[in-house]
Amino acid sequence: MPSLFLLSSSVLLPKTLTLTLRPFPLSGRRRHCGSITSVHASDPDLLPRLTAGDSTTCHHLPAVRSYENDLARLTLVGSVAFEQALTAAAADGGEAAEEHLSAGTQTMVVETVFPGSADDHSTVSTRLFLPAKKVKEKAKKLRSSLTADILSSNSIVSNNILAMTFRQVVLQGLGSFKLSIFCPGTERDMKNLANPKEVSEQLTASSSDERFISTLAEVVCSCLLKSTDRFYQKHVGGSPSKSIFDWYQGPQRILALDTSICLYRISRDEIMKKASKQLERFNLAKEKSVNWRQRKLKHRWWEPPDYSMLDKIGGPGFGVWVNEFIPTYKLQIDANSFKDVKLEGWQEMGHNRWEVLLTHFQMVELASIFDMFYEDQYTLPDKELSCGLMTESPVSSRNKNSTGKWLFVSLLGGFIIVSVSVLAQLCRPNPLRARNVPDQKVTLPSSEICASNIKSLEAPELEDLCISLVKKIRDDLGWTEDIMTERDIGTWTGSLPGCLRGPDVVRNAIPCKEESTTSCSSGNLQIHEEPKISEISPAGVDDLAMQMAQDIASYQVVLSGDGRLVGFQPTSRVAVNHWASNPLAKVLYQGRRLSPGILEPSLKLPPPSEVVLLELLMSTKPESRFILVRPTQ
Repeated sequence: MPSLFLLSSSVLLPKTLTLTLRPFPLSGRRRHCGSITSVHASDPDLLPRLTAGDSTTCHHLPAVRSYENDLARLTLVGSVAFEQALTAAAADGGEAAEEHLSAGTQTMVVETVFPGSADDHSTVSTRLFLPAKKVKEKAKKLRSSLTADILSSNSIVSNNILAMTFRQVVLQGLGSFKLSIFCPGTERDMKNLANPKEVSEQLTASSSDERFISTLAEVVCSCLLKSTDRFYQKHVGGSPSKSIFDWYQGPQRILALDTSICLYRISRDEIMKKASKQLERFNLAKEKSVNWRQRKLKHRWWEPPDYSMLDKIGGPGFGVWVNEFIPTYKLQIDANSFKDVKLEGWQEMGHNRWEVLLTHFQMVELASIFDMFYEDQYTLPDKELSCGLMTESPVSSRNKNSTGKWLFVSLLGGFIIVSVSVLAQLCRPNPLRARNVPDQKVTLPSSEICASNIKSLEAPELEDLCISLVKKIRDDLGWTEDIMTERDIGTWTGSLPGCLRGPDVVRNAIPCKEESTTSCSSGNLQIHEEPKISEISPAGVDDLAMQMAQDIASYQVVLSGDGRLVGFQPTSRVAVNHWASNPLAKVLYQGRRLSPGILEPSLKLPPPSEVVLLELLMSTKPESRFILVRPTQ
C-alpha cells in the first residue's frame, strides 16, 4: 500500500467554528507522513486498545469524513463520541495538542488522509474539531497504555498513528452531505495532498437526507450489475454471442424503487454520432494528456463500452477517449422526494425535476465512492443499501433469458391468434354468434360477487328497488309501457312472455304507484301468449324452448345496502353480446363508452358492507320487448 497518510492542522477560533461543506482551509503548519513500516496500518484493534478502560463518554464533537477519487467526492458532516475523538487525537502522545496550546489556541482542527480501497487515487479523510487542552489531558492518561517504541518514535510514525486512529473514529449521526462530480479528465496530484489544487466541479448535490445517498447508490449499483451481466453474457466462452434475438433490447432505463431517481443509458448510435463531431477536440487532448489512456486499465472491474471501431476514424485511443469525455448516461432526479436538497450544475426540466449528463468514467468513479462509503464500518454503521442484487449465476441467467425470449415469441404469436379470433367474432352478426354455443344460465356463487354478507330485505323494500331499476332502464330506452308488479313474478314492463308468468298473474298483477292509482283489469295487462305445449309436437318443444332462451338476456345486478349500483354482469350467452349497450352498464361505468373485447375498463369501487342481489331479464326481440327485475332465487 503506498504511503498516503497525511496530517494537516489548522487553527479556528471557537466563535468561527462552523460546519459547512466548504473545502478545508489547509493553513498553518503541515506535516507529511512517510513510511508506515514501524506500525501496523491495518490493525483494526488499535483504537479499541487505546480506549480500553475509559468509560466517560457522554458528549459529541463535530466531524467531517470525505471519500474522494479523481472524478468524485462525497463529504459527510456528522458527530462522533466526545471521548473517542479525544482518544484518537491523543494517540500521538499529545504532540499536536501541545503545538496548538503553545501557539495560544484552545481549539484544534486536525485532518488525516487514509488510502481508499478502490485504487491508488482514492482516499478517505477524517477531520475532527477538538479542544486542545482536553486532548493533552487525555494524552497523559494514555501514556501508560502506549508502548515505549511508539512514545519514542519520530513525528512521521506519530502522524501515521493519528491517521489510523482517526480512521477508526465512528461517525454516528449525519448532519449533512455534499456529493461532487468533477469535470472529465480531472486527475488528482497524489504527491501533493497537503496542498490540493482547486478542482472545478461539474455538478454538486447537497442535503441532509441520507435517503438521497441510498437511492442514488441503488441506481448506480444496479446499472453496474446489469452492465457486467450483459458483458458476461455477450462474451461468455470467449466469443461474442450470435443469438438471433440480439436485435431485441428493452428500454435501457434504471428506476429507483421509489421512482425518485432514474438513470438512462444513451443509445450507442447517438454516442458515436456525438463522438464523430468531437474528433478535433480529441486530437488536441491527446497531445496534452494521456490520462484517459490509463483510465481504461484502472477500471477493469467495470468494463467500458467498446468503441474500438472509432479508432479507424480518429486513430488509436479514440474509443477510450469517448468513454472519458462523451456523455454516456443521463441522470434525472425528482427533488420533491427529498428534503432540503440543493443541486448545482444540473439542468431543470420542470416541476422541480433535474437532469445531468455523465460520462462512463464519471459513473465508474461515482460507483467507487459509494463502494468505499458502504464498505466503511466506521461511518454510519447502521446504513443500508436497498438494491435488487442478482442472486443467480450469469450462466443460469443467460439460459433463463434465452428461454424467456422464446416464451415471449410464443406468447406474442398466441396473442395475435386470439386477437384475430376475437375480431372475427365481433364482425359476425349477432344471431349467428348467439347460436354458436347453447344458451346456459350461469349462477355465480355469492363469494365471488362480494366478500361481505348478503343483506336481507323485507318484501316492500325489495319491491321498491325492483321498481326503481325497471323505471331507470325503461326511461333510458324511451319506452312508455306501464310498470307492473306481482310477488310471485317480480316487477316488469312490456310484453311479458307466458313462460315467465304464473297461473294467477292476471288476477294478482297491479300497476306500480309511480304509474297509476287505479286497479288494472286483465285487458290492460300486456301478456304475450305462446302456444300451449300440448298443441305442439314433441319434436318442436325443444326448438321452441331453445328459441325462447336465445331471445332472453339475463343479468345479475348487485346493489349496496343503500340501493347504489356496485355490480352488473351477464349470466347468459345472449346477455354477453348486449351487456355493453345496457343502460345499467353505462350507469356503472359513469357514461364511458363500452365495447365487448378482451380488455375492459377497470372500476375502483369501495366494497360495501352488505349487498342486495337482483336478477334482470330482458328480451332481445323488438316486437316482444319486456324488462323483468326480481330477487335472485
